Formats: sequence, structure tokens, C-alpha cells
Amino acid sequence: MQFINAGRRLLISAILLSLAACATQTKIGDTTQPLMPEGSGLVAATVYFATPHPAPTTLHFNFHLRYGPTDGQGEEWLLNRSDNRYFWSKDPRALPDEDYAKLLLAVVKPGKYRLTQGDVTPMASNRSFLLKEKNITNPREFEVVAGQVTYIGSIQMSYGVMFDARANKYGGEFVPSYINMSVKNDFDRDVRELKSLDPRLGSVVIKNALAK
Repeated sequence: MQFINAGRRLLISAILLSLAACATQTKIGDTTQPLMPEGSGLVAATVYFATPHPAPTTLHFNFHLRYGPTDGQGEEWLLNRSDNRYFWSKDPRALPDEDYAKLLLAVVKPGKYRLTQGDVTPMASNRSFLLKEKNITNPREFEVVAGQVTYIGSIQMSYGVMFDARANKYGGEFVPSYINMSVKNDFDRDVRELKSLDPRLGSVVIKNALAK
């Protein structure tokens, strides 16, 4: 994990991408919009934060996970973009953080993709932390096919907490001491919940990018 201070190009770029769509993030199951635009596919994932060890406080985060094409097709996109559909899962996997996992569906152009950048920002802070490659476990390239859904995993952000007395002029704040990202295969559980939220998903192909 690396603190972003000077040269905030990556963060600014992520913010611009997230503001590219004017639409408000809607819930999965909203049938007022098509399941997926013609010529596009969907990427499904779950993201949650958890503290594996006792901590003096619980942090809550905003995050950006950017994916880029590896085959010259498609275009860069953000998993938590403002126009992606979401649902707060009631699955207890995120405990003891007391936040629920966030199911996400992103409309993506066909192509092969991989994670190119990740950063998180505690909601009570204006400092962003960049996820370094060594802190990311099990990233995989995956393919998006028009008319299909690609499941890319249950993304867990594990973090520790420390108090930084120099964080601000008001006497400091609690900040992450580390953030590690791992990708788990919760295909059956996540797809079952997705289909219960939007029955239209029962009639399309859903591929598991983490299948061996």
C-alpha cells in the first residue's frame, strides 16, 4: 500500500472516469432499464472490507478498481462507476467490519481485461491509498462477451488500523496500516443472489472467470 501525496494523477483519472456517467447508481433488479445494452456484456463482482484482527475503530471506504483491455479491444472502466448497478448483500462474509458486501454489475464492452489500478479512500479522510501489485492476491485476466455475464469474484479488502497523530492539524486520525486485496470464488452464492434480485439473469449465460 502506498500513500498518494504529490502527483495525484491516478486518483484524478479515476475520479474523472467515475464522473463520466451522469446517471445515479441504481439497484440491481431495476427493470426500468435493459439488462445490458446491445453489443455489450456485464461484469459481476462483490466487494467488501474486513478487519481480520481486533481494531480500535472501524473504517469505511470509497474505492476505485480500474480495469483495462489486454487485447486492444474494449476500453478502460471502473467497477464502482456511478452508473453501475449495485445491491448491499445481507451475506455475513463482511463481518466483523459490520459493512455488507456490495454486489456490482458493470456494463462493459467486449474484450479481455485485467485489473490495472486500485485505490481506496477512508470516508473520514481526504487521503487515498494506492493498492500495490504485491498486495493483490489472485488477479486474473478475464474476457467479456456481448450478451453474457462474466463473474470476476468476491473481492475482499482486508485492512489494519493505526492512529496517525500527524494526519491533520486537529490532532490526528485513524488510518489504514495496510490494505490487502484478495479475490475469492464465491460464484454459486453470488450468482444465486444476483438471479434472485433480477430474474432476467436466469436466461443469460453467466461465466465464472475464476473457474479452473
